[in-house]
Amino acid sequence: MSPAAPPPQEFNKHTRACLRCKLVKTFDQFLTDGCENCDTLNLKNNTELVSQSTTNEYSGVISLIDPKASWASKWLRLGVPSK
Repeated sequence: MSPAAPPPQEFNKHTRACLRCKLVKTFDQFLTDGCENCDTLNLKNNTELVSQSTTNEYSGVISLIDPKASWASKWLRLGVPSK
C-alpha cells in the first residue's frame, strides 16, 4: 500500500482541491509535495501550476483510512486511483 498524503493542518479558506483527483491540501503542501495522486502534473515547486491545477472552491470532504474496505469509498467510487 502506498503511503498516504499528509492531511492539511487546518481546514479553512487556505485549503485547495486538486482539479484532477480532488485531493485536499494546503497551497504550501501542494507546492512542497505536489499531488501524490497526480504525479504527472509536476506541481512541486511550481506556484503557477499549483494555482492552475487546484481550486479553493470545493464542497464536502471525506477521509478514508482503508478505501478497499470502506462502504463510503465503494459508494463514491473512490477505491480506484484516478488516471
